[in-house]
Amino acid sequence: MYSCKEGLNVSIIIPNYNGKELLEKNLPFLFEAIKNYKGNIEIIVVDDGSFDRSIYFLNENYPSIKVISLKKNLGFSKAVNIGVKEAKYKIIYLLNNDIRVEKDFLSSIVEHFKDPFVFSVSSCQIQKENQNYNTVYPKIFLGMFLHYYSEVFDK
Repeated sequence: MYSCKEGLNVSIIIPNYNGKELLEKNLPFLFEAIKNYKGNIEIIVVDDGSFDRSIYFLNENYPSIKVISLKKNLGFSKAVNIGVKEAKYKIIYLLNNDIRVEKDFLSSIVEHFKDPFVFSVSSCQIQKENQNYNTVYPKIFLGMFLHYYSEVFDK
């Protein structure tokens, strides 16, 4: 768990299935991005029955990450739901293991939850093609309920 002086608390949930190489590549960007976040953060990786030594990698290199190891592959949705149930903070940030986050990504998203009428926030998806960066489906809402209050699951 990481904390700073002020800010909203967030549980980051990363479902993983045989994604050791993706975790090796992308977790350093996540840790760099959250190091100055002004709130408590917990990171939960739900390993969905991997056999590529993902769990060993996480335990050896990221002891601060809470790892939930499923005995068999239950699928993406179940892995996410298990992570949400284990989360200790109300704001949930669902992050796929193949995503490279930008610096300060979390502050700009979580800021919206200070408005009591906001239930869910999503970020845009940007894809690199050759030397150009393009917004994928800019007019369509992507990632429904990627960042939401966990209270929804309690009802």
